[in-house]
Amino acid sequence: MRFELYTSGGEKLKGFKVLSYELSSELAAACDGLRLYLYSETAVSSIQAVYAFQNGKKIFNGSADKIQIRADNSGYTLFVYARSGAAALVDNEAYPGQYNCPTSKQLWYHHARPFGFSCGLPEVFSQSEYVVSKGQSCFGAIDRFMQYACGKSIYVTPEMELRVFETPGKVKTLDAQKMLSACVTVDQSSVISRIDYKTNSAEKYVYRLESRFAAEKGISARKLINLSSLPVWQREAEAQRQITRSLENYFTVTVLLAGDADLCLADLVYADLERLGVKGVFEVCALIRKKNAGGTSTSVTLRKEINGELINYVAEQEF
Repeated sequence: MRFELYTSGGEKLKGFKVLSYELSSELAAACDGLRLYLYSETAVSSIQAVYAFQNGKKIFNGSADKIQIRADNSGYTLFVYARSGAAALVDNEAYPGQYNCPTSKQLWYHHARPFGFSCGLPEVFSQSEYVVSKGQSCFGAIDRFMQYACGKSIYVTPEMELRVFETPGKVKTLDAQKMLSACVTVDQSSVISRIDYKTNSAEKYVYRLESRFAAEKGISARKLINLSSLPVWQREAEAQRQITRSLENYFTVTVLLAGDADLCLADLVYADLERLGVKGVFEVCALIRKKNAGGTSTSVTLRKEINGELINYVAEQEF
């Protein structure tokens, strides 16, 4: 992996050696995170922009959030932590308000265009109102609308363009010769089995959305939410979104590969791990590209979409 670093004045940093790096990407995280250790013979006053390239393709475009410089007799050791371009949308709060029958482009125009992002989102729209609540980030305001309207999450490309994660048609295969280890995780800790919600502040939590899948697994984790401030179509959609997101990492497979891997988030991958009883097509939900004294490796986390078997009904409270 090749890196380019620029100072706040736009000057390209030269004469450095990469000691180690770790580049992390997740479907559930808006920003990629890069941890970079460098050796330099001269002091570095500042670092602003950070780019990473793999096989000639730019895979990271971000800004340095944290820089540490340590001096010794041989020179300078630099630690840089950078987040990808989506950080600008995460760090800035969206102006709260209500949109009447908005489109994806309208949400981009108000919440991402002012920060220099271009729009590659599909044209989707709502036939009703859409509320941006107080405290939502600019990223969250757009991402949640897209999840409601078309069931897809957004991301920011290294070219600073907003897109949605699309399921590719081609299924890739893990290189068995590069496989160093594999781990299966069943995590029930964050699963929501039932949401009780109200659509009017004065009423009880009589509306329920329940996951039969979670109930069959013996998971009992209820959440109470007040959705009275949202338009009607957003209320059930928000409850569904919260339960569905909580199920995403219920069953995951993490594979450690030697060297680099030609994989991206949302790629479909066929895995056959006989010793762990795992076989089938999975979605890439996290990637960690790493280089240290032990060499270069790629950690790939895979997941399968889980049907939560959601049912919605009305019932009086149990207390």
